[in-house]
Amino acid sequence: MESKSENEIEIITKIEKLLRLATSSNPNEALVAMKKARELMLRYHIDEMRVHPENEIDESVLTMNFTIKYSWEANIYTIVAKNMRCTCYYCDISKQRYIILIGYKADIDATNIMSTFLISICIASLKKERQTIKHDNYCDSTGLAKVYRTGFVHGIHDAFVDQNKSNEFALMIILPKKVVQETTIYRAKHNIVEQKTHINKDLFNSYKHSYRNGYDRGYESAGKKQLSS
Repeated sequence: MESKSENEIEIITKIEKLLRLATSSNPNEALVAMKKARELMLRYHIDEMRVHPENEIDESVLTMNFTIKYSWEANIYTIVAKNMRCTCYYCDISKQRYIILIGYKADIDATNIMSTFLISICIASLKKERQTIKHDNYCDSTGLAKVYRTGFVHGIHDAFVDQNKSNEFALMIILPKKVVQETTIYRAKHNIVEQKTHINKDLFNSYKHSYRNGYDRGYESAGKKQLSS
């Protein structure tokens, strides 16, 4: 029978391999690997809690920064972090935008890989949407990007909500006590900016279909099939 340490090493090795695959240039391969990595990591955390409910893993909580190009990317990081046992904050100082993630290293690495992957999908799918709008309507597409990206972000959020409806997944995303403690300390030392998205009603009405397309793409990319026909 394998010892706990041997089993632990085997699981971590599998996760690392999946996370490497999640950076693949093949979108389908990367998406499947990302989903498997999240499930394996979170199930591993659950097993740890069941075996040692009174303890947390003997590992330091880290605070790591990741540079982003656009402010809207913070919305994706925030959603993914929440579903990977991390906390996330957005900073914009002298036009330098970056994300701060607080959590265990494996969770932070997964959050960064998943977020980067979803951002790349959003950018690519928005480009296609913009081309479709211009071709069909022969008009200016000003404001389209904001509506589409908002739909995409909402789709990611709802996909995770649906995944987490199972009792096991709900337990998986509970923030570890040590992460909560480090987050509290961090918040006490820094001014926190919460990134929010607001869409003008007229702009939204102009691109309802694009919002829905963005929503479906985000929902699908985060682990669920499209909702609309």
